[in-house]
Amino acid sequence: MVGARKVCSVLTSFAFLLQTLILPLAGNAQTPKRSQVLVCVPQDLVTKEWWTYPYPGSEIDVFKKLLANYILAHGDPRVQYRIKADAFETFKRARRASAPYTPDSRSLLEEVSAGQTCPPANYPNTLEVPAKQGSPNSLDPVVTGIAAAVLAETPTRKDGAQPTCDQLADNPYDPQKVGRGVPFDQINVGEALPVCEQAAKRQPPQARYQFLYGRVLEAANRHADAAQEYSRAEQAGYAMAACNLGRLYITGQGVSSDLQKAANLYRKGANAGLAVGFYGLGQLYDLGKGAPKDWGEAAKWYQKAGDAGYPDGYADLAHLYARSNPPNHGEAFKWSQKAAQGGSAWGSSQLGWHYQYGAAVNKDLVSAKSWYERAANQGLADAMYRLGLMYRIGEGIPSAPATAAQWMYQAAKRSHHFAEAELGNMFYNGQGTQKDDQAAFGWYLLAAQAGIVQAQNSLAALYELGQGVAKNEIKAVTWYRAAAAQGDAYAMYQLGLHLRRGSGVAWSEAEAMDWFKKAAAKGLAEAEWAVGYGYKEGLGESAGQGKQDFHLAAEWLARAVQHGSDAALIELAWLYYKGWGVERDPQRAQSLYRQASNSRYPNVAAMAKLMLQEDTDTVTRQTRPSGSSSETSDWVPWVVGGGILLAYLMSGPSSRQSASAPPSSTDSSFSYSSDSYSSGNDTSWSSSASYSEPSYRQVRDSSSFMTPNGLDLSNPTHGGASTHRERQ
Repeated sequence: MVGARKVCSVLTSFAFLLQTLILPLAGNAQTPKRSQVLVCVPQDLVTKEWWTYPYPGSEIDVFKKLLANYILAHGDPRVQYRIKADAFETFKRARRASAPYTPDSRSLLEEVSAGQTCPPANYPNTLEVPAKQGSPNSLDPVVTGIAAAVLAETPTRKDGAQPTCDQLADNPYDPQKVGRGVPFDQINVGEALPVCEQAAKRQPPQARYQFLYGRVLEAANRHADAAQEYSRAEQAGYAMAACNLGRLYITGQGVSSDLQKAANLYRKGANAGLAVGFYGLGQLYDLGKGAPKDWGEAAKWYQKAGDAGYPDGYADLAHLYARSNPPNHGEAFKWSQKAAQGGSAWGSSQLGWHYQYGAAVNKDLVSAKSWYERAANQGLADAMYRLGLMYRIGEGIPSAPATAAQWMYQAAKRSHHFAEAELGNMFYNGQGTQKDDQAAFGWYLLAAQAGIVQAQNSLAALYELGQGVAKNEIKAVTWYRAAAAQGDAYAMYQLGLHLRRGSGVAWSEAEAMDWFKKAAAKGLAEAEWAVGYGYKEGLGESAGQGKQDFHLAAEWLARAVQHGSDAALIELAWLYYKGWGVERDPQRAQSLYRQASNSRYPNVAAMAKLMLQEDTDTVTRQTRPSGSSSETSDWVPWVVGGGILLAYLMSGPSSRQSASAPPSSTDSSFSYSSDSYSSGNDTSWSSSASYSEPSYRQVRDSSSFMTPNGLDLSNPTHGGASTHRERQ
C-alpha cells in the first residue's frame, strides 16, 4: 500500500509541476477561477519513458509539453483527455521523418466525457485549467498569458562566445544541441578551445558549456582537464556529460579506469532518456564490463538506443543475433536493415556482409558492393577494407587492383589493422601500386604492432630476408615469437627453425622440437617434416636434447608427405632407399624423388633431380647418421625454409579471414577513442577480431613511402566523411 501511494505521488508530479509554475507567474494579479480536468496517461509512458522526470529537450519532454500546451489552452472540465496508446510512437516517427514535423496534438489525444474512470492500463493525472466562460473552448485572457509563459522556452541570454561555442563544438547526439552538431574528429580545436573556455567560465557557470569545453579539451588530448569539465557538468545535472565521463572511466584517459563508475554514469544518461546512455549500457552488458555479461539486457538496451534515434543500437543488436549459438542470421538481417535505414554505417556494412555470404538472404554480390560503398562513403573503415578485398580478388566485380589499393589505403590510414596488413602485401607484390619493400615494411609494422598475426609473420620474414629493412635475425625471431604466442602454426614452425640452427636466438633443439610438434598438431605439413627430420638425424642427441629414431622419423615424414610437404619427399625417399625405419624399397625411393622433382620450390626440385641422376651410393652420406646432419640433409631444410618464407610473403597475409564474419563494433578490449564507442574497433569500441574495425587512431600519411603510387587522395568519397562513429 505504501509503495502504491509512492507511485501515485510520483505520477501526479506532472500536474504539480505545472501548478507550481503557474502560481508564481500570476504574481499579485487576481487569480482566475480554475477547474480540474482528468488526463489518462498510458502505463508504458510512465514506466519506460521517464515521464515523471524527463531530460530537458528529450523527445518525451517535448511530447509532454506539446500535450500540456494543448490541454492548458483548450482544457474543458467536461472532457476527459486520454493520451492514445500509440501517441508517443506517432510523435517520434513524425520527428524522425526525412522531413520532420510536429503532429497535431488532437491526433495524439482521445477526448471522452468527464466522469469516467481511466482505462485499466492508464494512470490518472489531474491538471488545473481555466474555468470556462461561454463556449467550452473560450479562454480567459489572463490565463492565456499564464499558459503561454508556462510552456514558452525562454533561453538564457547568451554572450558572443556561447553561440560560437555551440557552432564549433556541439555534439550531434545531444538533445540540447543547436543545429546539427560537429562530429568529434571534425572539431577545430584551435578555433573552439578559447571560445568554449570563455563560454564555460562565464558567470554564473552553465553546465552545457562546461560539457562543450570538456569535449574540446578531449579533442585536444587534454584528457585530465576534459574529465574535470565533464565532472562539473555532470554534477550540475547535464546527463550528456555523465556519458562522456563514463567513457573516460572505461578507457582510463584522464582518470583511473573504473568500470563500475562508468556503469553508474551511463545509467544516469539512460535515466535521463539519452540514446547514448542506452547504448553505453548495452555495450557494458554485452561485454560484461562493469555489469554482468547478459545477452538479454544488452539486447534490451541496444534496441532502446535504436528506438531513441541512435541506429547503431540496431546494428549492435544485429551483431548479438549474429553471435548467437547457433547464429540467428534472420534476426540479424532484420535489425541490420533497420540500422541501415536509420543511417548507421555499421548497419549498411552488415547488410553488405549478409548479401556477400548469402546469410538469411539470397547471395547478391552487386548488392553487397552497393551496401559496402554506402558505409565506406560514410567513413567506415571496415567497409572500405571489405570493398577493397572485393576489388582486389575480383569477387562479383572485375578485379581492379588500383581501386583496391585506394580503398585499402583509406581504411589503413584510419588504422584498420587488417587493411594495413593487406596494403603491406600489395606494396610487397606491386599489386595496384608500385612495388616498394620499404612501404610494405612500414604498413606491416603498424599492423604487427596492433597484433595482426599475419603481419607479424610478414614483418619477421622481411627482417629475415633483409627486404625493405636491414637484415636482423634477432628481430625476426622476436616477431615470430609474438605470432607463435597467438597460436599461429607457421610462426611456431619458423621459430623452431631458428632455434634448431641457432640463428637470431640461442641454439636449442629441445625447444625447437617442442615448437615443431605444436605446429604439427595444428596440421602444418612443414612442421611434421621438421619433426621427422629431427628424429632421422638425431639432432641434439649429443647434447642430451635429441633422439635418433628412424621408425618415428618415417611416421612423421609419411604424415608430412600426405599433407603436401615437398621436403619430406626427399627425406622419406632416402629412408626407403636405405631401409631405415621402413622396409628397403629402392623403387619407392625413386618414385618419391620423381615426385619431388616437380616441386614448386626450385631448391627441392633441384635436389630431387640430383638424387635421381647420381648413383645414390656415391652421394656423401653417413651410413647411420648420429648427432650431426649429412651434407644433403644439412642443405635441404634451410633452403626449403627460405622457399616457404618467400611463398608466404608472395601469397600475402591471410587477413581476408577477418572478412568471413559479419561486421561489428564491439571489442572486449574497450579500445575506443574520443567522443565515440568502437570498436571498435575503429574503433572506438572496436569489434572482436573476427568482425570489425580496430581502434581509430591517426597514423602518419604524409610520408611518401606510406602512400600507394598514383592514389588520388583528394577524392571525397575516399575518406572525406567522418572516420568516427560518434555516440557522445
